[in-house]
Amino acid sequence: MTHSMDKFDFYKELNLKEEEKKNQINDSLSLPIGAISGLVAALFYFLTTFDFKLNLLNSIIFSLITLSSIFFLGVSVFHLIKSYANFHKGYGYVYLADAIDLDKYYKDLKNYYQSNPNLTDASDVEFEQYIFDELIKNTDANQKNNKRKNKHRFNCEKHLITAFLILCLNLFPFGYNYALKKDKKDIITLELNSKENRNFIDNLILNHQIMARDKNQPKPTQTQKPTPPPPPPPKPTPPPSQLIKEGQDPKIKP
Repeated sequence: MTHSMDKFDFYKELNLKEEEKKNQINDSLSLPIGAISGLVAALFYFLTTFDFKLNLLNSIIFSLITLSSIFFLGVSVFHLIKSYANFHKGYGYVYLADAIDLDKYYKDLKNYYQSNPNLTDASDVEFEQYIFDELIKNTDANQKNNKRKNKHRFNCEKHLITAFLILCLNLFPFGYNYALKKDKKDIITLELNSKENRNFIDNLILNHQIMARDKNQPKPTQTQKPTPPPPPPPKPTPPPSQLIKEGQDPKIKP
């Protein structure tokens, strides 16, 4: 029993849409990858700039918020990897056999019925039915893969937003810590204005002026030999061509 062209075209179009959806999901992951990189940079800046010795309570609050943000960021990275490659497993998308194998199968069907003249030639019907069944089976498998990828992408973005919002809370203890550091810096500046420190700084300035004056005194001229010009650079060698095949390591073309 043959299938109408409308039904066959429907499943063929559905199969192509699932392939496009897979590519769209993979391309859309570039946005959370960039956002994760930005959050990691922000966390690194906070951790390397924050002074944990100034205030114990403020440091505890900062640490708890930072650890919470790191936790949700890690969960987001987990779902990102699951969405893109499912770690080392990958996603098994199913496609029709290679064109040469399909053609061989069709020719074998023809030869079979030619070798059995008592049978009605149903090679075209069987081949069409085979393609139709495979198309439905493959499309179903690819749909399930895309649904899994979409689920992990959603969870990745959800936990990424949570990590960002929690990290924003760190602006309060971080700003308070920055203010404490500024006050401490002002105290150190006042201490430098004491009489002993002023005398020490004046001596440093005087010694620097004496050294600069000695350095600027003219030195006896000496007859210098002319420096020979550097040798010209060698002629560059053109890079060799390379042959790159998909799924294989690049190899240098002989």
